[in-house]
Amino acid sequence: MRIFLLAAYLILITLPAKSYFDPGTGAMIIQAIVAFVSSLIIFFSSPIYHIKKFYKKIRDKLKKKKIEK
Repeated sequence: MRIFLLAAYLILITLPAKSYFDPGTGAMIIQAIVAFVSSLIIFFSSPIYHIKKFYKKIRDKLKKKKIEK
């Protein structure tokens, strides 16, 4: 219970932030987010493409065997 109260206290009590968020920092954060999302898309699409290609080859071979019978 004490941990919950401490966490609630730390979350609800705000202190003034003495920082400056300039446009360059915002652009850098947006660039990092775009780069992260792009890398995820490239990382996951490439293996999925090769897996689909592999199963398509197997499916085509099975269809050929069915037609030949």
